[in-house]
Amino acid sequence: MDETAEAADPLRADAGFSPPDPAGRGREIEQFEKLLEQDDVILQNPLLTGPGGAGKTALMETFRTCARRRGWVWVGTDLAAAAGLTEERLAARLLADLAVATSGWTVTAERTSGMGFAPRFEEREIRATRGVLREIFNGTPGLMQDKLKKVVALAGQWAREQGFRGIVFGCAGAQTLCDQDLAEEFPLALLLSVFQSVQRAGIPAMLLLAGLPELPLKLAEVRTFSERMFRVIPLTRPGGGPD
Repeated sequence: MDETAEAADPLRADAGFSPPDPAGRGREIEQFEKLLEQDDVILQNPLLTGPGGAGKTALMETFRTCARRRGWVWVGTDLAAAAGLTEERLAARLLADLAVATSGWTVTAERTSGMGFAPRFEEREIRATRGVLREIFNGTPGLMQDKLKKVVALAGQWAREQGFRGIVFGCAGAQTLCDQDLAEEFPLALLLSVFQSVQRAGIPAMLLLAGLPELPLKLAEVRTFSERMFRVIPLTRPGGGPD
């Protein structure tokens, strides 16, 4: 990319102007910006809801600009085709999207060496690539929640070490993420539990979910604490028309 094109990119964190106000969404942008000011512990996460055609995608792009201008790393993923997504596949998708942001970072991580009952832990400086994230994920004992929590928590710590305020995980199409009792697959519960646990530990990892109007009720049915975990930012179609 040449310097002229790079300077004109509104998604750059150092772009010298305010993000656009799409279709008069100043109030919604202001709500999101207030959530970005949570410094010590993230107590609330943005939940963007609205019918098709309400402008969620455009507003998510503006949210990304806002987050980056205020020193946050943005990790975006689209769950619109996530029906039937398993816990393992959800974790793999999050690791891949996270690696897009972290692969340029040089970080300090632990490596286990040795055999048997006396493993040795060595620190090493590495690039936080997708392969490294997967290695940490696979090497963490416990359930899927423990593995994903470890990676998200480390990424949040690394972000601070790199000079960022934290990481925003922006997930579009979140209403399609479904728990499946018969298959014993609970990707939505996994996502909520991981971020609640990480945030309680003081890790700067924010979860932004965007989806159709039924999404808040769906989250509450999966995890009752989700009502306290999110601040709903509702959208209507331009002109307030019906869905």
